[in-house]
Amino acid sequence: MKTEVIKWSLGVEEQCSWLSLNTGNGWIMLLFITVTLWVCTTLANESPTPVYNRYPCMQSDNAQAYISFLSKHVRADAPKTLGQNEWQAFIQQIETCDRLVQSFLPFSDKHRVDNVCSSSGGKTHHDNMCISTQEFGFTTVHLGNNCIVKQVTPERKHIILACDEVKGDCLPVHFKANRNNVKPKPKSPDCKNPKYRNHTEFAYQLQAFSH
Repeated sequence: MKTEVIKWSLGVEEQCSWLSLNTGNGWIMLLFITVTLWVCTTLANESPTPVYNRYPCMQSDNAQAYISFLSKHVRADAPKTLGQNEWQAFIQQIETCDRLVQSFLPFSDKHRVDNVCSSSGGKTHHDNMCISTQEFGFTTVHLGNNCIVKQVTPERKHIILACDEVKGDCLPVHFKANRNNVKPKPKSPDCKNPKYRNHTEFAYQLQAFSH
C-alpha cells in the first residue's frame, strides 16, 4: 500500500521512471518497460497546459486579447438604460447570441477598468486574475432561447479581471463573474508582475495571504 501511495503521488514522467526501476529483469520486462515508457511519454506530451498565465501581468501570446475584452465588456455603443428592447436590439446588432450571460461596464469607466490591472487599482485574486479595490457599477444581460433577452440587471460589485501584458502594458483580457460578491483582501499582493524571479516563492506568499 505504501508503494502504491508513493507511485500515484508522482507525476506522469516520474511514474514512468518509477516503473522502469521497479520491474524485474528479462526480455519480457524490457519489452514491458519500453512500451510503458512510450505510453507515458505520449501522455506527458499530450497533457493539457493552461490557456492562461499563472500570474498577473505576464506576457500574452494573443496581441488582440485586450481589444477582444473591450468589444465584449466595455463598449461606447452599449445602451445606457435597462430597457430590454434596447438591449435586445444591441445584442442582435453585435451578434453575441451565443453568450447567455453578458456583462457590460460603462465606457466612461474604461480608464478605471484598465487600472484594475495595476498596483493602484487591483489586488491579486488567483492565477492571472486581479480584483478591483473599488466597486464598479455595470449591467448584466441574461439571454434565453433564440437570443431573447430575459433579464437586464444592474450590479455593483468588485470586478474580477484576468490581467496579461499586451504590447508592453498590463491590461484586462477577460471578465470573470463575481457570483459570490467577494472583496479584495487588503494583504493580498498588488496586481502586477511578480517581482520574484522564483515564482514558487510568490505562490507561497499568495497562499499565505489567502488564509
